[in-house]
Amino acid sequence: MNIKIFAKTRDGSSFAEAIYTGEKTIVLPGGKVKMKIAKSVRGGAFVQHFLDDRSYVSSEGEVLKECVFNSPSIAAMFITGNASNGYRVWKLENGKTLGDYLKENNLR
Repeated sequence: MNIKIFAKTRDGSSFAEAIYTGEKTIVLPGGKVKMKIAKSVRGGAFVQHFLDDRSYVSSEGEVLKECVFNSPSIAAMFITGNASNGYRVWKLENGKTLGDYLKENNLR
């Protein structure tokens, strides 16, 4: 299963496209992310590793190459800079949340 999903912050300053495979969430190049994650946020250190590596993310926050995460929530944290429920943050092209889509199709 490969589902194309999208996320953005309320103010539109951060956004990304990704592929949800059921096991991984792959954030695609071309998005823009927040550059700092609070260290107290669970999973924050893992996400910060991508943010600090200039081969993955430019100093301006542009995603330069695929970033692979084990959950949609960690991938959402990468975009928003906050602890996030990825099943609510990530949406399909029609605006439906990833969580709703998976439930409706008995995939979660």
